[in-house]
Amino acid sequence: QYEGLPTVLIMDGVVQEKALKSINLTKAWLYHQLGKENIKDTEVSLAQLDTKGNLYVDLMGDKPFFIIDTTN
Repeated sequence: QYEGLPTVLIMDGVVQEKALKSINLTKAWLYHQLGKENIKDTEVSLAQLDTKGNLYVDLMGDKPFFIIDTTN
């Protein structure tokens, strides 16, 4: 069942602060989530938060992607 589009939180290494504010989250929260996988925001090509609380993180270049569960 459809619950809405994901919110882009990082694009080309740049944190989208307006997007974070629109869903009542902070940069500290985002950095904590990325830290679970030892990821720096500057190495992120795209990070999106879906409506179920999964943070999809695609790294720049040929590096792997991650799906981080933010609900725990």
